[in-house]
Amino acid sequence: MEAFIYILFSVLDGLAIFIFAFNSFRIRLIEYWKEILFTVSVISVGTYLFSESAILKNISPLITIILFIVALIFYFRISLLSALRVTIVGFVAQIALTLVVTSIFCLVANMSFNEVKETTFMRYILQFSGDFITILVSALLKRKRIWVTNLPYSYTFKFKISRTNLVLIFTSIIVTVFISNIGIFNNIFISAVLWLLIAINISLFEVRKEMRQEYD
Repeated sequence: MEAFIYILFSVLDGLAIFIFAFNSFRIRLIEYWKEILFTVSVISVGTYLFSESAILKNISPLITIILFIVALIFYFRISLLSALRVTIVGFVAQIALTLVVTSIFCLVANMSFNEVKETTFMRYILQFSGDFITILVSALLKRKRIWVTNLPYSYTFKFKISRTNLVLIFTSIIVTVFISNIGIFNNIFISAVLWLLIAINISLFEVRKEMRQEYD
């Protein structure tokens, strides 16, 4: 039962990431719901198996990101850079919003983050709340028609060397390191602010890329 609950909430995380990322790039979710559900289910099962291993547990976030990128390239035939962009946008948004929800709860309930982590039921409630807020924000942005549309339509794996793409690669590496060490900051409020800043900067980067009509 514990394994089922873990995988179920992991699937919810994956769906929230996919929904936010796809809506941000104006990709029609309804056309790929089978692929999305299959991908998040496989990754969720893998995440649970990784959590049972002391060695793989530490690199589980990194492996998850790689699997997301591979799935995007395989299913949608987009370039590696485009897959990186979609993945990072989804992951950062979900992490930032979940941390904000957790920070608000800790503040209101006058509890420390460690106390929350020690309570399994509370962890799942906050995890679900973070996913719900991520999907809600995504829906609101979509309703306001706030998205970018500069993913290449002529799908290619050729890498174009440009300053923007080099910045994207560097940013992706930094974000991946942070995700792999998500507990690097013990203070939940500092973590929330940090991830919000990362999310805002990535959004500004995408807007700038859109305004310049730059494609990967």
